[in-house]
Amino acid sequence: MIMQKAVRVIYDMSEDARIREAARLREKALHDEASALKNAKAEGIEEGMTEAEINAFLSIKGQCSQRRNY
Repeated sequence: MIMQKAVRVIYDMSEDARIREAARLREKALHDEASALKNAKAEGIEEGMTEAEINAFLSIKGQCSQRRNY
């Protein structure tokens, strides 16, 4: 009985264009949010790698300068 009622509610909801549109927009918003987070993470990783490369270069450069001063 409960299962039949749940199925009927789903059918009723799917017939309502406003509810379908709201569900579609919600799904799109969730997808857009996930994409934005993925892109932000990729950009952060790329930026972090760039900073790490710069820091490594400066560290090596500093070590070379110190050796010449001896």
